[in-house]
Amino acid sequence: LAEALPLLTSLTSLKLRMNNFGAAPGADVMRAVCTLSALTALNMEGNAIGAPGSKVLAKALLQGQLPDLVHLNLSANALGPSEVEQLGGALATSSSLKELFLAHNSS
Repeated sequence: LAEALPLLTSLTSLKLRMNNFGAAPGADVMRAVCTLSALTALNMEGNAIGAPGSKVLAKALLQGQLPDLVHLNLSANALGPSEVEQLGGALATSSSLKELFLAHNSS
């Protein structure tokens, strides 16, 4: 999956919910997802990406790699307060995000 996603350059919506990738594989998938610059909706609910995956996403957002992202669901991803704070700082730079879900997170 991590190898195939970057080939889908025109993809605008991606739903990978409830796959329970875990931290390291979740970070690999998130790196691939962050190459999809046309993405407007991302649902990663229930994948336990934890700190590694959230750091990848936060860095990508700060670098403007997902400029058109409107909907983001990171519920149930084992994100603790520091991960949510880091993501919050990155998301604050986004002018496109309209909908954010972070339910059922804890480290």
